[in-house]
Amino acid sequence: MADMSCCKLGQGLLELWELISFRSWKTTYIGLTQLENSPVDDTLAKHLADSQTLDLIKRALHPDPRPSSDSKAIFDTKTSAINTVASAQGGQDDIKQIRDDALWLSGEGKLDEVSSLRLVVLERQTRPGVQLQELSLTDDLPKAGGSFNGSRFQPALSASRSVLLAKPSTNGDSSTNHPNQVDVRRSRLFSIYLAERQYRIKTCRHLVLSALLGARDDDNPASGGSTTAPDWTGKIGKEILSAWNISGECEISGGNILVDGIDAIRSRIRGLESGCGWFADKHPREPVEAAWCESQVIDLVTILEIILALFGSLPQLSRSDAVLSWFKLMSDYGFFEAFEPVSNIPDLL
Repeated sequence: MADMSCCKLGQGLLELWELISFRSWKTTYIGLTQLENSPVDDTLAKHLADSQTLDLIKRALHPDPRPSSDSKAIFDTKTSAINTVASAQGGQDDIKQIRDDALWLSGEGKLDEVSSLRLVVLERQTRPGVQLQELSLTDDLPKAGGSFNGSRFQPALSASRSVLLAKPSTNGDSSTNHPNQVDVRRSRLFSIYLAERQYRIKTCRHLVLSALLGARDDDNPASGGSTTAPDWTGKIGKEILSAWNISGECEISGGNILVDGIDAIRSRIRGLESGCGWFADKHPREPVEAAWCESQVIDLVTILEIILALFGSLPQLSRSDAVLSWFKLMSDYGFFEAFEPVSNIPDLL
């Protein structure tokens, strides 16, 4: 559970934080990657086995839920019940600001209002880490950044690059770069939105590969059980694979998960072609587009790893629709030889 002592929050907001999540997806993924050194983590296991968390992982290859009248009604109910307490820093926990940021994020990211609210709460809880990182960047704490790797501040530290999206003040007014200033806040929300999407897919990949490797070891006892992941990660991965039903119909979409995954790859390619679309009035555009492009490439590679692993787990290619979908993708983009992303970052592509 995230430590709430750093912010003065109303009881309603505390309950909201506990309800929608108590770990960022990046913190979750880092925890998974560190299990080889410390395989016992009951809180992580319980978090990933939670039905709400597991449902989100199962949907990692599918489009995020879009804004709707139902999600807006839930959003209104949750935020109207929050009794906020103004903090000593000028009322940073004002409910209107929370609502405005969540609705802005929902509109920019075409994300349902409740999911947007979770990201806004996450940004507020990781804000102290951003401020510490900013201190380290000015040499006041030269080694602070390395001290927090893998900690609960990790999402904020990774999102600190978003400060680049808010141009520093040129008139000597430092208040324009205050962490609670609207442009700075929303730049951080943009970075957290991208990071949370990336690390949910990476978490999904880790669990699915754990299950597939475990199944391979079971089929080949001579391997001696080469996987070092704890048993519970494989069990959760098997639940994901069961819901996906590789050779049949996925319970999430009603289609085939291989086709769904290829559609997800196509979606990221289109995102590279069309560009970000966020902060339409912000100049210069290069930092925004570069962050967006990097995110699409990371998502694309991670999804591709999952899809290839699923293809490799099949005893035979029994899904002609999946094979046709794959070759259609390759044909449309000339096996990526003629692909032109909107942002020119050759070090990524």
